[in-house]
Order: sequence, then C-alpha cells, then structure tokens
Amino acid sequence: MILTTKKTAALLALSVVALTGCADDTTGVAASSDTTTAATESDEPQARLVVAHDGGVVVLDPADELAEIARFDTAERPRLAVASDDRHVYLTQAEEGTITALDTGTYGQTHGDHDHFYVQEPALREIQLSGDRPVHVVSHDGRTAVYFDGTGTAEVFDDAGLVDDLLDTTTVDSGTVHHGVVVPFGDGTLVSEVTGDSPLADTVAVRDADGEEVARHENCPMLHGEATHDDTVAFGCADGVLLVTTEGASLVPNPEGSGDDRVGSLYASQASDVIVGNFGETTLSLLNLANATLTTADVGGAYRPIARGEDGSALTLRLDGVLVGIDPETGETLGTVEAIDAYTIPEGHGQVAPTLAVVGHTAYVTDPAGQRIVAVDTETWTVSGEFAPGVAPAQAVAVNAPAGEAGHDH
Repeated sequence: MILTTKKTAALLALSVVALTGCADDTTGVAASSDTTTAATESDEPQARLVVAHDGGVVVLDPADELAEIARFDTAERPRLAVASDDRHVYLTQAEEGTITALDTGTYGQTHGDHDHFYVQEPALREIQLSGDRPVHVVSHDGRTAVYFDGTGTAEVFDDAGLVDDLLDTTTVDSGTVHHGVVVPFGDGTLVSEVTGDSPLADTVAVRDADGEEVARHENCPMLHGEATHDDTVAFGCADGVLLVTTEGASLVPNPEGSGDDRVGSLYASQASDVIVGNFGETTLSLLNLANATLTTADVGGAYRPIARGEDGSALTLRLDGVLVGIDPETGETLGTVEAIDAYTIPEGHGQVAPTLAVVGHTAYVTDPAGQRIVAVDTETWTVSGEFAPGVAPAQAVAVNAPAGEAGHDH
C-alpha cells in the first residue's frame, strides 16, 4: 500500500497550500472561504465558456454572444479540465507545477424533486496543488485525481471541498515515474503502473479506499487515454481498449487489419453508450459498451480535436477546417460545415491547435490563428456566429452545459 492522507497545509514533497488568507492552526486552511460575490437565482442553468490563452483565462457568456464576464492571469498558458461539479474548472500549469481551481460562478442545487440555479461573479479559489509536472486531471462522480508526471504520484480529493477552500487530499503513488493516470473509482482508485521497459504504463491496479490493491489488470500495453461512463472505465491500449468495472476487466480488441492504428484518446457521453476515440489518421473509434465491440467511422480526412454533442454525437474538426458530426451508433455522417481555415498540428506535446467545446446544440471552435471563436449550429450544420475574445484562444471548455462528459488523451 502506498497512500498518504493529509489536509491542505500538510508539508510533503507534493503539497497543498493556501494562496491567501490566515492559516487556521487546527485545520491548516484559510480561515475565510468567502471568495465570491453573493449568488442570484436564475430560472435555468447558465452555461459558461472558459477560454485559455498564453496569459491566463477568460470567462465568456454563451447566452450573450460570448460577452466577457471575467478574466484571470496565470504565469503560463493553462490547460483546462472541468470538475465533476460542472462548476469549477481546474487550471493546470505544468511548467509552474501548479493546479488552481476557477469558480465559474454558475451552478445548481437539487431541492427534493426540483432544481434551483444560481449565478455569481467568477473567482479563483484560494487553494492550490503543487508538484512536479501536473499533466492529467480526471474528475468523476464527485472526486478528482491530479496526476504528476514528474513523480508518478497523484493527489485525490472530493470536489465538494472546493466551495469551502478546503481539500482533504490523499496521495496515491504508482511506484514509478511515468506518463500515467489515476482515476477515481468508487471509493478507491485505478492506478496506471509500469511493469516493463515501455515509457508508458501497461497495467491498471485497482486500489480500495485504504490504498490496498484488490485487483490488477496487466493486459494494456502502451496505455494512453481514458474515459469513464457510469461504472465503466475505458483505457486505450496498443491492441484495443481495456474496460474496467467492479466485476473485473476485459479487453475489446482492435478491429482486424488495424496495423499500427490504435486508440489513444477517449471521450464519453451520458447521452450515449458509445465511447468515442481517435483511431488512425482519418477514422474515429466507436466503442459500444452495450455489446463490447470496437468499430471505426471515416471522417473524410485527417483531424485533431474530438468532442461529444448534446445528443451524444461525435464531433471532430478536420485539418481542412471542416467540422464533422458522426452518429456513434451507426458511424454515419450527421453533417459537415467549413468552420475555420485549414490548419496544421505543431510538433511537440501541448502545442496550440484548435479545440472544441459544446453548449446545447452549439459547437464552439477555437481558432488561435484567427484569434476568434466560431459557433456552429449542429442541428442545421451552419456557422451561427464568429466572436473575437481579444486573445488567441488555445483551449475552450464549457460548464453547466448539457453536453457530453469530457474525455482525456493525457
């Protein structure tokens, strides 16, 4: 067992620290957690688009032609990940070695048989995670795991603590420094491990809430990419996709004749039992959980970003600038539209390229070269708007929006 539990102010090699405020000697957290303005009630959910750029992030309002609501500075261009509460967005700065949480100021609360919705000014939370090269953030079912490539460890915590600026974190150690991942799984975790000579993991260890290993699955060479759908976690492997549930694990093999093509990124949706991923240069992978089959769909050209639509459809942006919609059940094309100019993928991990974010039936395409965001109506497959956020958008994510769950290519 390799597990450590600590409060936010505990001093370990990987620490959680308060950015501002006076420390409480008994709890080790900022004495005041009131970092945002008073909330006002709304008749319906109010989505927000958070856009990263070289100097920080901007928060935009999709209901008001992407009007700017707030902006925040960071030391480097952050990578964005939405928390499971669909309110906070994690800002990862790999070179700085920090993770901060942005409260987007939009959220809902369930009262009996109905919901209430609230909005307030966005604000940065006071807490911060620090460590060597935070790269992969996985948030699911109320818990988040932040994995650090430089140490092979992860910090795991409940998202509920964000609103109080208090994180009770648990350190999970994979045992080796590698480009890996830790996934919240029930009360425990799924941990990538390296047992061979590959720089990527080949094993998934199942650990309980106490950090004890209760199972391990060693049939996932070159593990890369993961997504969670209900109680199933899918991992991309060189020869297929590993599915892990509380009942065990199974490998869904790549289609025959795949050659070196493989799944390396996966994207789930609550609206569909099909997990979508990349596969080769011009095809998407369609992993049907209902019958445990892996098929492919041709998108008509090379592509880069993948997202899920409100209805579970698969969306991708080809390198020729055309947005493509795919029915995940059949693999048929739902629609296409030229969204931006043709673009290329810069060499190197983490370089800036167009991304996709979805709010309702609108897909937002970031165009860093044109310093704009293009809106596409995925019902009519027409461009419905173009917006200039005043920055070169490097990534966009949507919160409090009825879109599919995010996936990961770490």
